Amino acid sequence: EEVRQQVDAELARRLRQQAKNLGVSVASLYHLAWAQV
Repeated sequence: EEVRQQVDAELARRLRQQAKNLGVSVASLYHLAWAQV
């Protein structure tokens, strides 16, 4: 099963900035978040 959820532009910008600050990809942040569920 595949689920898609769009995030608003501001959240997307903040995620990209945080990923850049941490030196990781946005996908890595999503995987980390999903692992916490």
